[in-house]
Amino acid sequence: MKILNIDLKISIREIARDIKKNLFVSFVLILQCIICFTLLSIVVANAYFAHLDTYPLKEVAEKDRYVLIDNVGTGMSLGEYENSIMEYKKLYGFVNELRSLESIEFINVVRQPILVAIQSHNIPDKFMFQYEEGSPISPEIINGIKHIDVKSVQVSQNVFKEFGVEVDTGRGFSDTDYILEDNKISVILGSEYKDIFSVGDIFEGHYLSDEAMYFEVAGFLPQDTYILQNGNILYLDRYVVLPAFKEYNYEKFQDIAQFALLQQSNGVIVSNDPDLNVTKLVNSLSDKYGTLKFEVHAIDSTQLFNLVNISREVVKKLAIVSVIVTIFTVIGITVTILSRIRENYYRYGVHLICGATSDYIFVEMVGLILFIIFSAFFVSLPFSLILTGLGIQQLIVFIVALVISALVSLPAFIAIKNIKVSQLIRRKE
Repeated sequence: MKILNIDLKISIREIARDIKKNLFVSFVLILQCIICFTLLSIVVANAYFAHLDTYPLKEVAEKDRYVLIDNVGTGMSLGEYENSIMEYKKLYGFVNELRSLESIEFINVVRQPILVAIQSHNIPDKFMFQYEEGSPISPEIINGIKHIDVKSVQVSQNVFKEFGVEVDTGRGFSDTDYILEDNKISVILGSEYKDIFSVGDIFEGHYLSDEAMYFEVAGFLPQDTYILQNGNILYLDRYVVLPAFKEYNYEKFQDIAQFALLQQSNGVIVSNDPDLNVTKLVNSLSDKYGTLKFEVHAIDSTQLFNLVNISREVVKKLAIVSVIVTIFTVIGITVTILSRIRENYYRYGVHLICGATSDYIFVEMVGLILFIIFSAFFVSLPFSLILTGLGIQQLIVFIVALVISALVSLPAFIAIKNIKVSQLIRRKE
């Protein structure tokens, strides 16, 4: 096979001869490239995921956030609230107006365990409420069936958008999911539930009442999905996510409606207006509806900014190391190729006298360069997939491999074009 009047079979044979003759040096260069490409893959993957993970966090941290804390117990008693439909309606009006205000976002993230019946599904202890704290709640027997408290969080409709959360498989919550009309509740599960449930599965449990509820799996979240609860990061991999209902069938679910609404009233107000007096706003609405009083506390975002900065600083340092390794890789291969050219002066002279051209020598060197670099690339590929998974990092490393090949080929091309036959035949290999 000939390209540009160059017999590729001969070129490949010469490349193989060169590699065999300098086997140790070739092995060291390939190993250096493997390390370089693997490190680059890790850096690119971490930089990409750090950007995806911290960009929403940075946007969140830049907003003013205030948490509301009700005065139940110091003002009105819990019993007075729970036994009065009028108090419920007053609080409902307060919460509903907070949700409807265009000047703020009123967010609800409520951690509330749900009792799940253990029947056909075996749920490991790691999903139990307070498992990470080392004090999981003991199982209960209800109607002869074992139930466990699993980690659960109720979220308002604006939470996923606020924190850039998307569903991995299945669907997100619809508007109708936020209306509690019957015993069926749509839920979204954290990624670690994928081995236990599938989209469409239904499991029995209890949520804020003794009445049995049926939870239908609508979808699953990606791994390492997180949201903020009162300024603290909450990873959802082991959580059951429920909608924070905005409407209830009050006659049927009075207990749930009363208690869930009270939980939701202790939400977070998000504002982009630094001049907004949130305390005054909350007090005026509380007076307007004659409902509970609330303390308003600003959430300190310093911790979030520090987390973003630390993450980016780590990626920056890794990037510097990878650039240094890449530069040394380019230098190492370039020096080796130029040495090979000098070592083969005599052989090249014979080839040129016999009718070969400098293009033949250049193709041989480019072939050697490509063999070293892309042998390393394909060997590093499994390591990259194991360490970082499949993603844009493999494409970027491939492009870097092409760039390194071009950078190393340039001085080789210049060196070959500048040599003369008279110089070549005087020198021995």
